[in-house]
Amino acid sequence: MPNASEKEALEVVFRTRVFPQNPVGLKMTEEEIRKGIQSINSLNDLVEYFIQKDKEEPRFQRDILGIGRK
Repeated sequence: MPNASEKEALEVVFRTRVFPQNPVGLKMTEEEIRKGIQSINSLNDLVEYFIQKDKEEPRFQRDILGIGRK
């Protein structure tokens, strides 16, 4: 991605934080992803977006991989 715009690079980073690519990431539809990306214009915006989402939707729990489930 050497010729990617900043917005394209931010989108790539954004997508690495969402489910299903990231098993502990946010579970978002493609439409929600597009909507979220529209409001992100800088690295700071991206960080703030995920900080807010983490506050709204606690994702990190014990046994996130289901290893302890029977």
